[in-house]
Amino acid sequence: MRFYHGSLTDNIEELSTQYSNGKICFTSSRLVALTYLSKAYPNMFRSDKNVEVYDEIVDGLLESVTKGQSGFIYIIETDDFCEIVHGPACGHNHCFYSTRNAKVVKKEKIDDLYKELLKYIQSGEFVVVKPDEQRRKIMIENILNNYEKLEKPLKNKRDFMYLLEK
Repeated sequence: MRFYHGSLTDNIEELSTQYSNGKICFTSSRLVALTYLSKAYPNMFRSDKNVEVYDEIVDGLLESVTKGQSGFIYIIETDDFCEIVHGPACGHNHCFYSTRNAKVVKKEKIDDLYKELLKYIQSGEFVVVKPDEQRRKIMIENILNNYEKLEKPLKNKRDFMYLLEK
């Protein structure tokens, strides 16, 4: 079966369990793999029935954190996998893992994540929504609490405070 794995790292020839607690994760959806290229904030992407959703807590946030973001989609083929049940560990449908390494059979370079996501928005497979106030506050608290762990944070913590004022 064919699967996708999104990464900011170039030149991966094999997905290895060595770097991820004995498991490699991948998806049967190219769109879900694309969402893992956005590392600026805790994951605001999720699945809702058969559609992928982005919870945009501030107008224009999706564009500002994904425009110009590059990365790679790695394609693997394996028959050794287990489905990840949709839940807190993975907010998406179509997610799988394996306890064995998997050879990469093809690599796709993504030059601009935002342009790729726009294609899915136009097809109706991906939607951007404004979360309700309670969910928005929880998401912002999560951002502030996890600021130091972010892979590509904004310039400084004060910039995150702007999110609270919106």
